[in-house]
Amino acid sequence: MKRQRRNDFFVGQVADRLAKARRRHNLTQEVVRFDTGLNVGRIEAGCSDITPVSYTHLRAHETSLHL
Repeated sequence: MKRQRRNDFFVGQVADRLAKARRRHNLTQEVVRFDTGLNVGRIEAGCSDITPVSYTHLRAHETSLHL
């Protein structure tokens, strides 16, 4: 099976931005996970890759919160 490429810099930037925005709005990982359906704990820890679909979900959530 061919291993998918991963952009560690991009994943790290998204994870950092997500964690800062979540904390700024006093949201738990659980609340964001419930709202987006994404395991943000794994994303913030860098254990999960960011797909275009998951990034779009996070951007939509970010926009709805005015982050």
